[in-house]
Parts: sequence; C-alpha cells; structure tokens
Amino acid sequence: MAHKKWSAKTSYFVHRRTKTHLSLQLSRWCDENGIILYALPPNTTQIMQPADVIVFKHLKSEWKKTVLEWQAKPENINCILTKSTFCPLLVEVLNMLSLSKSIINGFKRCGLYPLDPNVVDYSKCIQNKLECNAKPDRQKFSPQELDKTEQT
Repeated sequence: MAHKKWSAKTSYFVHRRTKTHLSLQLSRWCDENGIILYALPPNTTQIMQPADVIVFKHLKSEWKKTVLEWQAKPENINCILTKSTFCPLLVEVLNMLSLSKSIINGFKRCGLYPLDPNVVDYSKCIQNKLECNAKPDRQKFSPQELDKTEQT
C-alpha cells in the first residue's frame, strides 16, 4: 500500500477499540478516502468520547426533566409512559436541545477538535488507591475492631 499524503481535508474517525469497528476492508476504505481511524485508548471513553461527555449527558438530563413534567400533569397521574406517548416526548426533548452545538462542544471538551490534550480531565482516569483499595492494617486493630471495619 503506497503512503498517501494527507491534506487539510483529511477526516478522522474516532471509535472505541472494539473488534466490531475494525476490519481490513474498513481500513482499506478509510485509507482510500483519506480517513484516519483513531481508536480511543482503553478505559477512556468517559473522558474522550464526545457523545458520552456532552450529547448523551444533556439528552438524559432533558429526558428526565420532560418525563417528570409529563407525569406531573393532572391528566397523566397514574398513567404509564407507552410507545404512543414516548415518541412525542422524545421529539419535544430533541427540539429543545441544540444537538449540533452539543456535538461540537463534545469534541472540544474531549480535546479532539481542535486537537488539545490539555483540555482533557485526566483525573477521571486515575484511580485513587487510598479510597478504593485501602485495607485496614491488621496489626493496629483488635479482632473485634477489625470485624467492624470489614463489615462497613
């Protein structure tokens, strides 16, 4: 395969690192069309996937608010959300959101476009070992105290 010179019109396709997204056929097609495949590093989708960072967060928040408002209406008391009521509510939520603006902001927040690794919140990747993995020091506790700390 010949090396291609990428232009300012080069596109990037950012995806999670899963086998379903990768194939030789896809790689060749992307190469032929000036698209660079970029697989996100493992366990970073919560900070580097634009849809997770912004779009779905706002969509989920607006959806919850809209459903609560729908449930609070007198005509909907003791009613359940059905397929026939779901669609109009979803359209209402989608019309409220500026999805294109959210998508653009998602890419900015993830540092993907414009490319800026300094905007990524790396603290979400670092596990706090003191909080998550702390085990009581057995030598400092009596057996009764040790049982109490392990139960909590």
